[in-house]
Amino acid sequence: MRGGIGMFTGRTPYVWLSNQYSNNGLDFTSLSVSYSSSNKVPFVADPFNQPTTVTGGTTGRQTINLIDPDYKFPTILRSNAAYDHDLRILGLIGTAELVYTKSLKDILYQNLNYIPAGSLPDGRTTHKKLDSNLNDVLLLSNTTEGKSWSLSYKVERPFRALYVSASYLYGRAFGVNDGTSSVARSNWANNPAGLSPNDPPVSRSRYDVGHRVNVMASVPIKLFKGLQSNASIFFNGQSGFRYSLGFNGDANTDGVTNNDLLFVPATSDQVIVYSSVSGQTATWDQLDAYLNSTAAKDYRGQIFPRYAGRAPWNNQLDLRYAVRIPTGRNTRAEVTIDVFNFMNLLNPDWGWQYFGSFPSTNLIGYGGIDAATGKMRYNLATINSSTFQGVFTRDDLRSRAQAQIGIRFVF
Repeated sequence: MRGGIGMFTGRTPYVWLSNQYSNNGLDFTSLSVSYSSSNKVPFVADPFNQPTTVTGGTTGRQTINLIDPDYKFPTILRSNAAYDHDLRILGLIGTAELVYTKSLKDILYQNLNYIPAGSLPDGRTTHKKLDSNLNDVLLLSNTTEGKSWSLSYKVERPFRALYVSASYLYGRAFGVNDGTSSVARSNWANNPAGLSPNDPPVSRSRYDVGHRVNVMASVPIKLFKGLQSNASIFFNGQSGFRYSLGFNGDANTDGVTNNDLLFVPATSDQVIVYSSVSGQTATWDQLDAYLNSTAAKDYRGQIFPRYAGRAPWNNQLDLRYAVRIPTGRNTRAEVTIDVFNFMNLLNPDWGWQYFGSFPSTNLIGYGGIDAATGKMRYNLATINSSTFQGVFTRDDLRSRAQAQIGIRFVF
């Protein structure tokens, strides 16, 4: 038996702190103007007298990044308990382990320049700018919400040369903000929002593992005198990446068009469907079929929870063959051949890796509120398009078989 508990913190992206020095509301001005040969930003050599307006454009606006004086680097409390035991079969050793992590200090981003202005039929808050002369006022502070846990079991048989192991893990992770960016606005805007982007609830993390199966083996192969080689395999099968379903449009009027989580209607009388493409039909049955093809089918009548969906299961098999060549008393060379995603080499339809769009999969257009009925309008132009290829995107590079040859010298 073994285990432990401890409090951990460490190096985090220091840019989260330097953002406040860069965007202090004084050093930079953002200008917005439509392209035109007559709309040009004049060159001014004096760095202290740069233009703050452009003919035909809006007056320059500033972005301000703030930090809570009591902000602390992310800190976690982590504990584990494990049991290593001899299975008394073929020399196999089993290991069971539970790891639990609780967030003590994690990041929280809020945009103080967007305040509540009203609400939509699905209950989400709409927003307006507190100061129209500013872009964003982003505050970095802490939250104590968030946790993760994993339970794993591994069986291995270590030999002098031969090594074989197999493991299974199931893990869950929850958080408020996954900190996916170095830029303050991106950390706020790329955190899919349900009721309010400034009050994100605890939900599944984008990095939630789910199920994972690993199999590894390394087998020595004797060659002629003086040469040794090893053949190795590594198989990884795991639950697909987490994804969110959202609107294509700014439903909550916070100035961001790709972070609004989708309201999943339960019946046809809850929304108005239409298509912005001339001649294209749009029906409730089409929307209903799309929802049933995704994780949205489990969340009828509510806003889709952040990262509640999963892409399809991923399988990958990698191979390696290494030959060690003596080159002297204390040196040797090693020639290696690696084949990644070998399953795709056997069959072009195997080994594909899928993912949902980031920060959310926005295939339903938000068309505002219908004036006559007060219902939300859903634009089905994308999912009804002849070029629509489905909910998920295939990772083209990772879905291909790849190989490499290498050589290294060990002194």
